[in-house]
Amino acid sequence: MENIGSNSQPNFEGTESNTAEQLSQVGEAARRQAFKQIDSRKSVLAGQLQGFASKLKGIGEEGKDDPVQKLAGTAAQLAERAADVVANRSTDELVAMGKREMNARPVVFLAGFFALGFLSARLLR
Repeated sequence: MENIGSNSQPNFEGTESNTAEQLSQVGEAARRQAFKQIDSRKSVLAGQLQGFASKLKGIGEEGKDDPVQKLAGTAAQLAERAADVVANRSTDELVAMGKREMNARPVVFLAGFFALGFLSARLLR
């Protein structure tokens, strides 16, 4: 007859490392799937950035002496560069670039996210 009150404990040795490995595999699979989705949509984003740059360029060429037009021209150049980077880099490269820039200049990124949030809120009203 088995002694129910005995001190025999279930053996969970190695379970923690197996669980961590399984979680790591699931995370990697999710990352690959997300990157695959992003890669499939990068050309659309690059095209939209290029269209945005064209509109800004048109605004910038209307009046070369006006500061707003100069700013629009500069923004058009930045949007063209961003479109080029998105179109010609892999998602892994883009993420690595973003991490490097964020670590190098965290205040700039925070200010950029704040500005993006502010503009989004204004546009969605």
